[in-house]
Amino acid sequence: MWIAMREERRIVQRALMAAVASLATAGAAAAQGGGAGDPASWGFEVREERAAGQPAEAWRLAPELDTAIDIRITGLVARTRVEQRFRNPSAERVEARYLFPLPEGAAIDRLEMDLGDRRVVGEVRERQEARRDYAAARASGQRAALLESRRPNVWSVAVAGIDPGQEISVRLEYQELVSYDLGLFRLRVPLVVAPRFDPGPTLPMPEPSEPVTPATAPVLRPVRLTARIDAGVPLAAVESPTHALEARRRQDGVWTVGLAADPVPADRDLELVWRPVRGRAPQLARFEEEAGGDRYAALLFLPPAPEAADPPLPRELLIVLDTSGSMQGASIDQARRAVRAALSRLHPWDRFNVIRFSDHAEALFPASVDADARSLEIADAFVARLAAGGGTRMLPALDLALSTVPDSAAVSQLLFVTDGQVANEEELLTFLAGRLGDRRLFPVGIGSAPNSFLLTRAAELGRGSATFVGRVEEVADKMAGLFAKLERPVLADLEVAWDDPTAESEPERPGDLYVGEPLLLVARLAQPDAAVRVAGRLAEERFEWAAPAGAPTPASGLAKLWARRRIDALEAERRLPGADRDALRAEIVSLALAHGLATAHTSFLAVEHRPSAAPGDPVARDVPTMTPAGATLPQGGTR
Repeated sequence: MWIAMREERRIVQRALMAAVASLATAGAAAAQGGGAGDPASWGFEVREERAAGQPAEAWRLAPELDTAIDIRITGLVARTRVEQRFRNPSAERVEARYLFPLPEGAAIDRLEMDLGDRRVVGEVRERQEARRDYAAARASGQRAALLESRRPNVWSVAVAGIDPGQEISVRLEYQELVSYDLGLFRLRVPLVVAPRFDPGPTLPMPEPSEPVTPATAPVLRPVRLTARIDAGVPLAAVESPTHALEARRRQDGVWTVGLAADPVPADRDLELVWRPVRGRAPQLARFEEEAGGDRYAALLFLPPAPEAADPPLPRELLIVLDTSGSMQGASIDQARRAVRAALSRLHPWDRFNVIRFSDHAEALFPASVDADARSLEIADAFVARLAAGGGTRMLPALDLALSTVPDSAAVSQLLFVTDGQVANEEELLTFLAGRLGDRRLFPVGIGSAPNSFLLTRAAELGRGSATFVGRVEEVADKMAGLFAKLERPVLADLEVAWDDPTAESEPERPGDLYVGEPLLLVARLAQPDAAVRVAGRLAEERFEWAAPAGAPTPASGLAKLWARRRIDALEAERRLPGADRDALRAEIVSLALAHGLATAHTSFLAVEHRPSAAPGDPVARDVPTMTPAGATLPQGGTR
């Protein structure tokens, strides 16, 4: 039965692929290389790898791929298994190469390759060693799989030795902490890699980013998804703003979740949202695990809200809006609505300015102005006229925004509205680390597949938070929630102290907390059940809270989550001027190997230790991905 169902799905997939391809061919013929039917006009980049005897459209012979994702959520920890199935439709023995996204904080700790009834388990190696061993296995005729990081949230799998008609499955597993914000638990599941604009180097960087250009073509890439949610608190609902779900609550309170349409195209990121029953939202949750002789703890603490009687503090709000080519279509409409919603929430005692950028940056006013009726009317009309086009040169816009002298009598906040699809993330983060000062940064990720790594890390640097808007219908609610934070910082100048002198807590120095935001810590401890104290400034008064030692909830995977967060902190330290990058890299590699994690400097390698064919490299073929829904390729270079 399973074989029949799989074959039926394959028939449907091939029919859709054929339909898309025939539309592309017919449209291209009718328009003689342009027009609505041309793949280029849809935002598709058809990468043709011509060689002797190969057809012009080599993507038709690329290995077929479908993906199955299974998520198990227990309390704050999400464990995800991603299974990628490759099938070789050509008459040649091939190497399949595929780019795909993963969450930026994912702790990837397992890789398996299934070859019929045989399973090969991968091992973590230092990156260059893994590449050498993979190349040797490929050349000797062995089947092998290599998983490596291409960017912090973009990964690649190469699978060598797929025979004609053969299927090979590659499974990877990772875990992450779910987020909790404004009374909702959230988990983003990235499904598509968007092309990124490469502005070229502006600042000198010790380690240039590795080029990444996803191969896209007019094909369907199906994804199936199932999830099981045991939140630890009663839930009122499980929903998704991006996809239709089928969610059911079992008698034991556990929810099972599937997609209403299964499979779905891999053309947009998926977000799961679950809401606790009213009055049952967690104020404190603590989990612990013992691993390798150490204790690891995860702590979620929701501080009390301040009194709402006092008016919000005066703010200077700088709005930086991306109007580049990658924002064409639905994204620019979402961005305009988001900015206009932000303008509508300003008070007469606030000041503001709007900066738009594409190939160059342009400020609406020479300097920040009072948020009076006339200035807001001018700004609203300015934003309403904006259209998308050109390259994505973020650095000049951020430089323009941060070159102004902050208003000392106001809270300085920077609202950064963009899809984030650029190739120079490290350059931008290095720039922000040196220039933000006391300003708070609040990125708003726009579109079906925003660059969540860049936006999340930028928010951490700016002691703010990232908001993601995937559809026009979400703009009002998401911006209202964001401005509830912007208007009322809750807990500032945070300090965390464990009753364990050897405790290593991540983050080491948490940022400010806003209304509805919790403090979420992961720590390595030497003493079990060590008490922890949190201190800060609540409104204008000193606040201190203590979680006494007790019996925490057992959990699994906290050791790897702590290691992943520690590695992220070390990577951030490597961006600082004067950092000993080689020593920090060595520490990252040591930590990753000890915990069995794939990182920017370590990779997973799985090799079948017997040749499957005569020695010699197979034909390399890139498996194309889909273009994000509602998006077009950015103008200029991509990586």
